[in-house]
Amino acid sequence: MSLLGFISKSRCQAAPTSQDSFVGGSLAPFTGVLPPSDESLLCRNCRHRMCFLAQIYCPLSNSSYHRTLYFFVCLRNECQKAGGGWLVLRSQAQFPAAPPARSCSPTEWALDDDDDDAGDELPDVLSSPQLKKPEDLNLSDIAGPFSCSFIDVFEEQHTSSSPAIDLHENPGDLRDSPVPDHSTLTAWIQLDKIEQAFVDEDDNAPKAGFSGGLQNHLNSRGEYGCEDFRYCWAGRPIFDGPPPPELAQHLVCPRCHSRRVFEIQIFATVNNSLIFDPVIGTNKMRPYDLPDEPELNKQWPLNITTVLVFSCSAACWDDSCSWVEECVVIQTDENRTFIRDGSSITVCS
Repeated sequence: MSLLGFISKSRCQAAPTSQDSFVGGSLAPFTGVLPPSDESLLCRNCRHRMCFLAQIYCPLSNSSYHRTLYFFVCLRNECQKAGGGWLVLRSQAQFPAAPPARSCSPTEWALDDDDDDAGDELPDVLSSPQLKKPEDLNLSDIAGPFSCSFIDVFEEQHTSSSPAIDLHENPGDLRDSPVPDHSTLTAWIQLDKIEQAFVDEDDNAPKAGFSGGLQNHLNSRGEYGCEDFRYCWAGRPIFDGPPPPELAQHLVCPRCHSRRVFEIQIFATVNNSLIFDPVIGTNKMRPYDLPDEPELNKQWPLNITTVLVFSCSAACWDDSCSWVEECVVIQTDENRTFIRDGSSITVCS
């Protein structure tokens, strides 16, 4: 099952917490967590400091940790085209003992406990008190240029008529294998070929446009159109074009050697809801480097088709951790694909 995220039309009236999902504004870290290093937030293309874009609270079932992903991006046009101007960091915080139960809010990535198809690895409703923001951390140190809006989350209603391929071979073994799941990557490629064949045979389909997999996904969207975020832990990613074979070499966590699995992706529709905060024009002390026009496209700042995140299936964490970089696949409007993880950037053929 997938969870779909749509950016709220209204601006945040209250400051988000570490257990909220939102775009824009300032990062809301867990208590006692220091900001990422300045070096880690530098764009690998231009060496300017990237902007905070979004925070996704995405805890896992059977885990004793809160868990959040943080998205950063360089908005320079050239860096958007080069693909290296993206960064996704993971942070976690251990639950306090015997927390009281609480209900799921509309801005959480979580599934109901009674969902028979959820599986052990899917995000679950967590029972924990709200974490307080740290008093010793200046959150404006990690801010972005966009106005803050919460993300509304809905369960996907399946309407696709695509042929089914089982992409969850032995899902319970995900954390036990130290090698990439090449069969799953192969299945993604096979499914994309099948869907492309359906698109090619459809006389009403546009002759030039997205790939079969992405085109089929867009065709299956309802009256609200394509979502801004799509969350599907250990599920199938939606690529524009065949999944890049180069991804196989990035599907192992370098820290614990568990598999990396698909977790979440952003679609280009997010551009429709990104509003530059008018205050940034007068803020000379902003904690990021925002280019001037024409280096910046304020009407469509993210030059992407989709950005996909592949995370450690074991969600490896220990007391020495503050931030862990996850693997990101960037597909641009120029039909170019890049893969960035903690050690390298791969340009796909």
